[in-house]
Amino acid sequence: MIKFDTKIIESRWVSPTLDLLLYCSTIYASIIIENYYTSEEKVNFGEINAIIVFLCIGLAVFKFVLRVCEVKYKESRGLIEGRLKTINDKYSKVNSLAVRQGRNIQNSIDSLLENLGKELSFEEQDLKIDRITLFAYQKSTNSFFVLSRWSLNTRYAQINSLKQYPVDKGCIGKAWEHGWWFDNSLNLDTNDYNQYQLNTYGLSLEEVAAMSMRSNMYATLRIRNKVFLGILAIESINHDRFEEPRIKEQMTPIANLLGYLVYHLNGISTLAKNEASIEG
Repeated sequence: MIKFDTKIIESRWVSPTLDLLLYCSTIYASIIIENYYTSEEKVNFGEINAIIVFLCIGLAVFKFVLRVCEVKYKESRGLIEGRLKTINDKYSKVNSLAVRQGRNIQNSIDSLLENLGKELSFEEQDLKIDRITLFAYQKSTNSFFVLSRWSLNTRYAQINSLKQYPVDKGCIGKAWEHGWWFDNSLNLDTNDYNQYQLNTYGLSLEEVAAMSMRSNMYATLRIRNKVFLGILAIESINHDRFEEPRIKEQMTPIANLLGYLVYHLNGISTLAKNEASIEG
């Protein structure tokens, strides 16, 4: 199969160049004929004429073939561009739908955390000493990040979206390992508190100092939907703020709903990544 360079086909100078060659061949033929009748030397007009004729025919055929290829190339290119546009439009719609669904799921997660806080009477605490956090598991980094957080205390409600939490440290590491973790033994002075964090949760002095909330009570529950997805954590400055049986009972149904939502949110994120890779 003969392959043509598309740059040659697309060039606007090809057709004029071939026309110029045909024109020059005709002029050259006229000169040869004139010399034949004016020159004393006998020129082999038959051979020269045959060469000129074949040259003209060859150029004409090449131009015809090139024109056919140009038409076919434009037809194929138009068809491919049309199909690519259809695919891009399709995936743009899918991506737009995924973004809307992801936003709706995120809003549902935020609302669930707020409702849980109200059920646990967060609003009755004038000191605003509690917060609820949903940590999502990221398999690629084997770590957690904060997916949602709710607290009446604006400082405790802040989220560092870039921070990653190791799976083997802190109260969330304990819940990841055991499924459920409750600890209200942190009502200690500063030195003992720091030592307790190191001995129990593997947190260094620098990591403890960087905490945005010096919690004295942890209640953490692993969430899942077919696979482990993250941790639901409740913290309080007050070490005897909640009783373990009650808070676990109230957290469990919310954790089940969160597992369902996070599972589908992960699916939407995967779809968006695939769509972006296709566009790339």
